[in-house]
Amino acid sequence: MNQEKSRHFIMRCKVDYNNEIKAFMKSKRKDVVIELTPTAYAIKSLHSKGFIILIQTKLKVRAVKVKLLTRGTEVLLMNLFNQKEFTINDLKYLYGLRWGIKTIYGL
Repeated sequence: MNQEKSRHFIMRCKVDYNNEIKAFMKSKRKDVVIELTPTAYAIKSLHSKGFIILIQTKLKVRAVKVKLLTRGTEVLLMNLFNQKEFTINDLKYLYGLRWGIKTIYGL
């Protein structure tokens, strides 16, 4: 079953996840659009969930740096590209809402 539908997402990313994220962290930029290439593990995992992903598939994502009061800077990845509609502060707030749900369910 192909589940490819447009879905909005926002997620935290490790600051050393890959070379693109490492370069972003070293830069002075706070908000960029990058393309990620899926790993073999990601392709297999997504196929099991009904998504059609190939090694040539590029995933365009927006990456933003978010300063936290307690843990320095984190990177959020999302497909919410409109910077005027979704400011960095808005995204930090949205991710904060998600975090509360995540901790309740122990995810």
